[in-house]
Amino acid sequence: MSALRDSAFILGGIAVPLYARLEWSQTYRWLEGATTHRMWSGRSVKQRTWRKLATEISGGGWVPSGLSALDYSQPLVLACAAPLAIVGGGTPPVPVRTEADFATVTLNVDGVDITYCYPKITVYCDPPQEQLDGVTGNYGWRLSAEMVDPIGG
Repeated sequence: MSALRDSAFILGGIAVPLYARLEWSQTYRWLEGATTHRMWSGRSVKQRTWRKLATEISGGGWVPSGLSALDYSQPLVLACAAPLAIVGGGTPPVPVRTEADFATVTLNVDGVDITYCYPKITVYCDPPQEQLDGVTGNYGWRLSAEMVDPIGG
């Protein structure tokens, strides 16, 4: 099996086992310190001082996630498995994975450059929520995390 499938998610140096992520999904969203000001003319002006990436990862399988022993009071490094798309190409705004199976690539789609990268970010997060379905015997888990340091304005 490829390294891509063996180490899809890594949090704090611990890879989520394959049988804990037989199905998974990852969502990204940007958090920002911003305010929209209304000018005398009625025009809106947005003032942003910082932004940072937040993500939610959920999965399920035959075993628990294996992440309960981590020290969640400290920042943890999260190596993501879902690519982040940046329209316009250029340098990714966050640190990225550099392992062989996690390349950063830029594709031109209908004249628009789109860069795909796999973030590797330092995050704060709480321990994952975990559940066991007593009927099927399958485990489920959900983890929310956000970058420790903002990227800047």
